[in-house]
Amino acid sequence: SGVYESIDVDGNPILLSGKVVVPADGKIKRCILVSHFTIGSNLEAPSNTFPLEGILVKLGYALIIPDYIGFGVTADMVHPYLVMDLTARNVLDMYKAVMPFLEKAGCTPQFDDIYLMGYSQGGATTMAVQHLIEHHNENVKIRRVFAGGGPYDIKATYDRFVETDVASYPCAVPIMMQGMVVGNKLNLDMRTMMASNIYENLDKWVNSKFYTTNQINALIGTKVTSELLTPTGMDRTSKEVSELYKAMTENSILTYSWTPEAPVFMFHSMDDDVVPFENAMRAKSKWKNANIQYSFGHYGNHQMGCVRFIYTVQTLLENDEKEENGNFSF
Repeated sequence: SGVYESIDVDGNPILLSGKVVVPADGKIKRCILVSHFTIGSNLEAPSNTFPLEGILVKLGYALIIPDYIGFGVTADMVHPYLVMDLTARNVLDMYKAVMPFLEKAGCTPQFDDIYLMGYSQGGATTMAVQHLIEHHNENVKIRRVFAGGGPYDIKATYDRFVETDVASYPCAVPIMMQGMVVGNKLNLDMRTMMASNIYENLDKWVNSKFYTTNQINALIGTKVTSELLTPTGMDRTSKEVSELYKAMTENSILTYSWTPEAPVFMFHSMDDDVVPFENAMRAKSKWKNANIQYSFGHYGNHQMGCVRFIYTVQTLLENDEKEENGNFSF
């Protein structure tokens, strides 16, 4: 674990943290830049724990896993949840900081192209990292991208919560709303949109970073969206929600004027109870001309999908070793 330089929500320099996991023998084939899924407790931050993706190291890959703003050394700050461009920059900055470190340690990767990987929040962030690299001509070679269960259209996800009046992952509602307000610096009073008991406990339950997302969900005690939001927050025609919509649209990777260039493997369970499957279908429609392999099926709920996603990535990496020419055209 260590720290590196990046930027905060205002574009000012900041020190962030993360973890690098390398094979025991120090011999690295390639690096995998991992964007982590939604967490609540700082103890879950990559720099403070061993990641699920760590099983991939046995194949000879080094994992570079940043803490997002709000975790690790910045745990006292509010996490700008799903603020895509900023988080993508924070993730890529760690990769750029780690490479000289590995070289100095005598662990230079055999190949200079990298994999991008992420599930859930990390799935959307991973696509944002790909966009940052490709659209802004960053000097980074992408071999392949693995994106699973991501909220690529944040507005559509919010709409689903409101239309069905069900939020299977209730903590995501206040965390997302706060992320948009803080990350996009919106002039909105969250008390007008967030139920009073949620707003009053936001610092204790969420911003303290004491509780896991499952614990926060238990503290919230309901999955009924109208019990998480005020009537104003449920009204998609209200002035407040309109402002929130603008921020959600700006941070939805599917609204970007861009088509992925590097090959992508996109995974999503049709039974996902947290990130609606509609996100994946919209991605398929938006990027119909991209080099993307889709794996959609009945893979269980969101958490079960995560386990299957990581296992599938492992299998794909093992198959990759058998490819002599590295051609991933589908």
